[in-house]
Amino acid sequence: MSLAYDLMIPSMFTWGDLAARAVSADFDPERDHASEMDSPDSILGAPLSKLLWTRAPRWPVEPIPTELRRVHESMVETLLISSSLDFSTPPELARDELLPTLPRGRQIVLAEMGHTQDLWDAQPEALHHLLTTFFDSGLVDDSGFHDLPMDFEVSWGLPRLAKAALAMMIVIVLGVAGATWLLWRRLKHRAVR
Repeated sequence: MSLAYDLMIPSMFTWGDLAARAVSADFDPERDHASEMDSPDSILGAPLSKLLWTRAPRWPVEPIPTELRRVHESMVETLLISSSLDFSTPPELARDELLPTLPRGRQIVLAEMGHTQDLWDAQPEALHHLLTTFFDSGLVDDSGFHDLPMDFEVSWGLPRLAKAALAMMIVIVLGVAGATWLLWRRLKHRAVR
C-alpha cells in the first residue's frame, strides 16, 4: 500500500485546486478534524482525509459566502442514482439532504453496487437504458437491472501483483546470471583453443 501511495496519490488530484475548492466550500475551522479522524474503533483510520483536512487551515483561501454553501431548491427534473453499497456517498444522504430540495427529483437505489465503477461497469446496458429513457421522456425505468450479487473477489490485488513482480525480478536475475555463465563458458573455451 505504501508503494501504491507513491504511484497513485501524487497524481490523483490537482492539489492546489482541490485545496482551494474544498477549503473554501466545506472547511469548518471550529471542528478538530485531526482528532475526529483518529477513531479508536477504526483499524484503518482516515489517512487521506487527514492529509487533506488537517492541512486545510494552512491554505490561504477565503470561504465562499454562506449563502452559496447550502443546497438551493431547484425545479429542474432530476434523477438521483444511488447504490446500496456506496459507502462514499450513501443513498441516505441523497435522500435526506438533497432530494428535499428537488421538488421534481426522483431517487432510485440500485442494489448490490458500490461507488462509480460498479455503477458504470456492472450492468452497462441497463444503466444506458435508465439514463436514455429518463433524458428522452422523464420516466424512470430501472427494469433492465437484475439481481447481481456483489463480487468481492479481487482479480489482481496488491499481494498478487507483488508476487508477480517478485517472480519477474527472479526470472530477470536468473536470466542475467545464466547469460553471464554462458558467456563466461564461451570465452573460457576460446581461451583454451
